[in-house]
Amino acid sequence: MMTNAGLNLDKVRQAVLSKLGVNAESQKLHVDPIPTPAMNTAFLQAFEEAKSLGQRSVGTEHMLLGLIHDRDCPAAKALSRMGVDLDKLRNELLSLLRG
Repeated sequence: MMTNAGLNLDKVRQAVLSKLGVNAESQKLHVDPIPTPAMNTAFLQAFEEAKSLGQRSVGTEHMLLGLIHDRDCPAAKALSRMGVDLDKLRNELLSLLRG
């Protein structure tokens, strides 16, 4: 879905991780990042998204929905700066999940 938007997944990943305070050194050492309030909110929202769709498990699609739910979330801001239309992305994800 992200590649359909013309985005390089590695660049998106790095942009989001840097906004969440995860640096390259901690990634090399395989150190798990300390959850930030933004990460915690995104996780909780992902569970709510799955629940609202009547789904029992949380997948990456739900996590992405959780990240873009709060437009002030660092990940949502990073995606917006990269040209992602968050409303369009949300609609595509919901369509995919409703299948």
